Amino acid sequence: MADMRVCEACGMEYDWQGVQEQGVEYCCAACARGDECTCPQHNHQHASQQPLNREAAGQLGIENE
Repeated sequence: MADMRVCEACGMEYDWQGVQEQGVEYCCAACARGDECTCPQHNHQHASQQPLNREAAGQLGIENE
């Protein structure tokens, strides 16, 4: 069974090697920087509950209206 962790920034559970920043592990480099999560498994919202901007949504290949 995979070792599930929860990202400190976006709250998403993940089971891959995260990114360490100042002793805290995040699911991706974007979350470690405080940016919107870029993991394709994420529900495309950051912990701030703000939707992705058009550019970020486009990079993920989703429509953001």
